[in-house]
Amino acid sequence: PPACVVKLELVLVLDKSGSVRAEQSSLLAFAREMVSQFRLDATEGARVGVVEFSSDAATLTPLTGSLSDVLTAIDGASAAGGGTSVSDGLELGRAEVNRGARADVPRTILLLTDGVQTVDGNDDTAIAKAAAVKQDGVSIVAVGFGGANEQTMRAIASAPSSDFAFFGASMDEVRQHFASDRLCELAASPKAPPPPPSTPAPPGLPPSPPSPSPAPPSPPACVVKLELVLVLDKSGSVRAEQSSLLAFAREMVSQFRLDATEGARVGVVEFSSDAATLTPLTGSLSDVLTAIDGASAAGGGTSVSDGLELGRAEVNRGARADVPRTILLLTDGVQTVDGNDDTAIAKAAAVKQDGVSIVAVGFGGANEQTMRAIASAPSSDFAFFGASMDEVRQHFASDRLCELAASPKAPPPPPSTPAPPGLPPSPPSPSPAPPSPPACVVK
Repeated sequence: PPACVVKLELVLVLDKSGSVRAEQSSLLAFAREMVSQFRLDATEGARVGVVEFSSDAATLTPLTGSLSDVLTAIDGASAAGGGTSVSDGLELGRAEVNRGARADVPRTILLLTDGVQTVDGNDDTAIAKAAAVKQDGVSIVAVGFGGANEQTMRAIASAPSSDFAFFGASMDEVRQHFASDRLCELAASPKAPPPPPSTPAPPGLPPSPPSPSPAPPSPPACVVKLELVLVLDKSGSVRAEQSSLLAFAREMVSQFRLDATEGARVGVVEFSSDAATLTPLTGSLSDVLTAIDGASAAGGGTSVSDGLELGRAEVNRGARADVPRTILLLTDGVQTVDGNDDTAIAKAAAVKQDGVSIVAVGFGGANEQTMRAIASAPSSDFAFFGASMDEVRQHFASDRLCELAASPKAPPPPPSTPAPPGLPPSPPSPSPAPPSPPACVVK
């Protein structure tokens, strides 16, 4: 029998944005698993509704006590695609969980998303919408995976976020976390009563200090002027890791403060047998994240040289004067069309000769020596090879990319001049101090 017998109004709010594509079947399987843990009954058990969202939100089923109706609705979810409006999903989830809700029955939303809000605002918009939903007496279990922001999940979730929020690197990790009756425990858990009103301090004692305000969302870690283009492999061999690769791209972009004047601008290129621009350089984080979500499905051969050539074109197009230009190359293979790895290395040399730095990241079937030859010097800093995308994401989880992108290049030494006859040679002039690095503000 179902493990959870409890009166409950529960609405699942499921992300179906483009970035979910590779994990959508696992996401929908998770939704079926969660629903099947409950005894659905319109009178004495749980009722469940389902909402899906990308750029907009839609109802798959209103609240119902029929398990078969809910499972049929989940099976009828539309294919992943579009941007990410978490706030739209939460607003429609609130409407559905309130529509015909039974008196004195707890109302809960389970939010499942792999990304940050890219349309209708940003993560702050999602957090504000969540606050309004919670103010309405609805509990939120916030579950993020892949490219979602863990701090945002905690801000969206009901208190305590240590219980009501969860972040997993993948859907497999999420499904393992909720494999027991954890959702039942959360949905049925009594809500902590509000804190008692403060009482005046006895005469002669100072009043109690006010409760501290909640911490604001963390700002991006890296504040630096930079032109950065991500060059992302989408060849057929990437297929199994593409979801994680795109999540990594979102994580890297979200580390920077994007601003067309004083911050970073980011562009995105994808390549397989040929290369294509997903977005030119822009100071809009939402535009970049939307472009990443719109990446095409993996397929085709691998032309690293095409990716680097288009990356160079994009990082130079409208580049601001005296602002560093960097390409982040991410590939899982060797060059299979338009030449071989030597072709990729030669193209990288031309890009570097043009004053563009290259951070070369390989995983899976990529050749570590090729990555080192493609990368800027020193390759011990500018090249990285990981066995999997998980290893790559762990390596760059801090502000490592910020440090590389912002690192000043040492100027060439001044030419030495011969000493006049009869005089000892002058001591060498001290090397000029390197330019101050851009401010890299990290947590």
